[in-house]
Amino acid sequence: MSKPKYSHPEKVAAFFDQLKQAAPGAPDWMADLERRALKRQAGWKADADSYLHGLVAAGALSADAAASCRDRLAQCLGSNPGWREFLLPMAWIALVAAVAVTCRALASDLVMLSALLLLTAVAGGVWASTRPWLDRRNDPRQSRWERPIVVGMCALMVPALTYLIPMVVGLVVQWASIEQFKADRSAFVADPQGFPMLRKLAREQYGVEVVLGDAEQSWASTTVNLPNASVASMALRPGYCHLSLHRSNVLRGFEPVGQVDPALWVQGVMLHEFAHCLDGARDMPAFGQRAVGARSVPPAVASGVKDIEGLLEAGARPTTQLWREAVADIMAVGFWKLAAPGAAPGLVASLRQKRAGDEQDTTHATMCWIDFADRASPPSSTAGLFDWADKLRSQAPCELVTDRKLTAAQQWVRNLITTHQP
Repeated sequence: MSKPKYSHPEKVAAFFDQLKQAAPGAPDWMADLERRALKRQAGWKADADSYLHGLVAAGALSADAAASCRDRLAQCLGSNPGWREFLLPMAWIALVAAVAVTCRALASDLVMLSALLLLTAVAGGVWASTRPWLDRRNDPRQSRWERPIVVGMCALMVPALTYLIPMVVGLVVQWASIEQFKADRSAFVADPQGFPMLRKLAREQYGVEVVLGDAEQSWASTTVNLPNASVASMALRPGYCHLSLHRSNVLRGFEPVGQVDPALWVQGVMLHEFAHCLDGARDMPAFGQRAVGARSVPPAVASGVKDIEGLLEAGARPTTQLWREAVADIMAVGFWKLAAPGAAPGLVASLRQKRAGDEQDTTHATMCWIDFADRASPPSSTAGLFDWADKLRSQAPCELVTDRKLTAAQQWVRNLITTHQP
């Protein structure tokens, strides 16, 4: 048996005909309520039911007649969820998010912030002007100026609160995150298997000073999800290497695959970053000098490096980035084979799986070099670890990815994936 077809105009007409027969002399606003009902505007059924309650309370309508009218009312559909029901909340969320990001992440962009706050003021005023409780037809006690005053106050308060709440929440979250970073750094410095291990190795085996960044220097670059941020990175500074590392974030954002020792995994990450510093230090000119090297760039690119601008330009190419990641991963593999021969297979397999798991991240696709280093005999000591890694990088029968242009969408995905990869 097929379901009877619903006719909204017929159901609405039947309800209002019965209501007018049961309570003749309906007020003028009844015609407006009927038009709202035909258009399925929000709240018309609630207003009709309230009117029925009022008639019964005033003795103008019997309880049986009211029940019959409610039966007719129940057969009518209420308002349809139009596009505004879905798009307006999403638009409001997007506007608040834009204000929050602008006031917390963009420095001194007053033009954009002012434009966004103006939009929130307009949105607040429009929202207030559409509230039923500000309609004098619903509350005759309202004064003439009450509605414009409330609308004006909303237009002022909404942008103020939209700015202040994200600002306060952002400051609280930032403070809590910085305190976590400080606690993590203190524990990392106090742990003999943490940063002291790398500092000692760098001093004794390579004559290099490594400094661990504090909260002011390294919190944002290891925690905030920004372009070129990473849970671990090392920068070449005048006379020393500067390590930025958040150990807890390393174990969360670059977590090992399988059951491996977290301390050894983090040590491998540190040796990976130390290799970057040693690799780049050979090519950078001394202060006031112009001569540069080209050992940190692929041989096919090295011939074009004549000065610092050429070195920096070559360093931005995907092939060079992969070349540099290769020696860093080889050094991590070699370190594990020397420091923990029994645990090395699991650590190396975990690193390889991490690299192979990101198909879009071509600059970290070092699987071929990892396999080559895993099969090679380790150096005799950690003092020769970097030279061993540098030699294997050149000897490995591995192909570098070709430079290729990415679409805007592909570049966005690549940046998202590579943001926190050491």
